[in-house]
Amino acid sequence: MKLEFTAHEIGAETDKGVVTAWLRAKGWNEQSLHGLMLMRMTGEHDDEADDDVYLEIPIQRFVATGGITKATLSPTNLRIQLNEQSQRAFGGYGELHIQIMSPPSELAELRDGLRVVFRECAFYSESGFGGKEAQSSGL
Repeated sequence: MKLEFTAHEIGAETDKGVVTAWLRAKGWNEQSLHGLMLMRMTGEHDDEADDDVYLEIPIQRFVATGGITKATLSPTNLRIQLNEQSQRAFGGYGELHIQIMSPPSELAELRDGLRVVFRECAFYSESGFGGKEAQSSGL
């Protein structure tokens, strides 16, 4: 199954050794499927041998750790594919397609956060940025 939504609220933050990137639809609430969080430990909390990314449709409606086979960020969307095990843990959703409708400053913040979350993950790529580096948000 494929989960699709348009995110009007995006961002990333670091708190207590955890980087969290999020995307939410306008008017998102706890009953909605239209929100996604991706998290990874950093610094002294990071297990360098572990490239598992934590995914969640808040508030813990669906949760998976690892199992991402492909993730691609462009200026207009984020696409993620999950393996079968993570797909089962994620409510049967094997593909996540999130259209991004946010200002460039928020996109830069999300991009910085995803670069940390997906650090050294061969499955992550970016496209459509025209070879230009987005201005860092300072994350």
